Amino acid sequence: MTYRRYDGSEATIQAITYAITVLIVSCPYAIGLAVPMVIVIVSGVAAERGIIFKSADAIEVAYKTSHVVFDKTRTLTRGKLSVVTKDCYNVDKLPLLLSLIENSRHPVSVSVATYLKDAGVMASTVPEPKSLTGKSVETTFGGRKLRAGNSRWLNISENELIRRMLSQGYTVFYFTIDNML
Repeated sequence: MTYRRYDGSEATIQAITYAITVLIVSCPYAIGLAVPMVIVIVSGVAAERGIIFKSADAIEVAYKTSHVVFDKTRTLTRGKLSVVTKDCYNVDKLPLLLSLIENSRHPVSVSVATYLKDAGVMASTVPEPKSLTGKSVETTFGGRKLRAGNSRWLNISENELIRRMLSQGYTVFYFTIDNML
């Protein structure tokens, strides 16, 4: 069946377009309801593809993007970190590390916990870790202070191993027991 030289699917698309046009003209509030819904849908589709928008304004101006700037290591962050190298002084302490970070939502902690679980490390039982924004996590277990996080917070930035890893551009995660790496 044809209508105005359109086949069935083209005629259906044309009919839906006319119906939407009539709705918008007769009820302008439909646009006011549709725009937020479009933003929600776009955000969801983008998140599935690994793109996170900070605001609706960012979505509205994204079409104007003509260049993408990479960071100093010439990489584009995927938002899903992974362990690429490790240096561990005391492997038998890894269950303590896993128990300290396994419930953290920080991206670095999540990637390290995933790595340890995939390596077959089983978590110990430690008291509830305390998350410290911008630093990482800590707890006390058996009278010993367990801390995991960045080198500045742990006051170990001068260690030769740490300086070498930082100079290679890695995001480095440290674990100390009573301030010993």
